[in-house]
Amino acid sequence: MRDVQARWIWKKVEIPVHMLLDSGPEVRYVLFLVAYCPRGTLEIFTMRYQSRLVGIEVERNLMLISSAHAVFGGHQLRVNQLDSSVLNSDCFLVSSNGQIQKIIIDSDLIIKYICFILIIENMFILLG
Repeated sequence: MRDVQARWIWKKVEIPVHMLLDSGPEVRYVLFLVAYCPRGTLEIFTMRYQSRLVGIEVERNLMLISSAHAVFGGHQLRVNQLDSSVLNSDCFLVSSNGQIQKIIIDSDLIIKYICFILIIENMFILLG
């Protein structure tokens, strides 16, 4: 891919007790790489687990920007129709006419993904 624009989303997630194999809720900080190709592809990768979380088609020729502060106005771009949650850092797609779309990664999706990875890691430990 050429001319890819990349930004970071840093998110704090609390994993509920019932989803963990050990006791007590656990707080995890998850770092995502958001990559936008001007041909109209948006991909989000998890850095710790080095895998693609989602890839979707979006408008072409947008600008990917990031902000640690809130941006007023604009529309939200929901990745796979995910629900919004508190973000520690934000990424936005901005069109040439000024339309802003906020990229939202839902906490529930992240929790399910992390728990899936933890189960696989524990399976390898047991089989080890």
